[in-house]
Amino acid sequence: MKRFAFVFFCLCLILSGCHRSTGEDQGRFGRLQPGIPLNLKHAGRISGVIRLAGAPPVLPELNMHGDPYCASQQAEPVADPSIIVNSNHTLRSAFVYIAHGLGRYQFRPPRQAVNLIQRRCMYRPVVLGIMVGQPLRISSDDATTHNIHAMGRGSEQWNLSMPPGAPPQTRIFNRPKIMLPIDCNVHPWMKAWIGVMPSPYYFVTGKSGKFHFPPLPPGAYTVAVWQAYWGIQRRQVKLQPGQHLQLDFTYSADGRAAL
Repeated sequence: MKRFAFVFFCLCLILSGCHRSTGEDQGRFGRLQPGIPLNLKHAGRISGVIRLAGAPPVLPELNMHGDPYCASQQAEPVADPSIIVNSNHTLRSAFVYIAHGLGRYQFRPPRQAVNLIQRRCMYRPVVLGIMVGQPLRISSDDATTHNIHAMGRGSEQWNLSMPPGAPPQTRIFNRPKIMLPIDCNVHPWMKAWIGVMPSPYYFVTGKSGKFHFPPLPPGAYTVAVWQAYWGIQRRQVKLQPGQHLQLDFTYSADGRAAL
């Protein structure tokens, strides 16, 4: 009887330990319940364009004169990166993502690192996306000292000093965040924003203002777009089997919603 009780006690400890390990892993990847593999048998697609209605506000040019090196690297004045309007009145550096609808699915972060480069005293790119658990590789091409400051909470907030010639550094984010600001404590004009996602369904717009996601299983989704100056817009959609859904967003220059 004593032997049976001892075996039962050990089994409980093993199961308890497995449960804690699973919980920690789920928390690391921003999940509360075990996911299921993605089934793309009847997949559809979502794509669109991010537009601007009206003339954008004129933001002040960046003042880099506090660091002679930084000022010497700019042949022309540098515009504030919070608003980048393309020639076709679409918006560059808008972060588009699936905000809701993928919670039951399971995703593994890529091993390949996402690069954040400090070049001519600016972050490049200004807006980027990364998955929870995926490496962020931070490097500098500049002959001046930078101090990268991730403006998160708890373990997601950190400072990293990079003097000239410093080797690249790697950081990993353990929970989702829309959007995580990255500052430089030495150069206050340097800003970047990182979308930390639990899935690969995100996109940063470029010169065309267009976005597209990988194939999605049919279902109800909330698609959101974040822009550094005007903030977040959201749309709820229902994707049918095999459907290609065109979903466009419009920001109004005066700040009012223009859906």
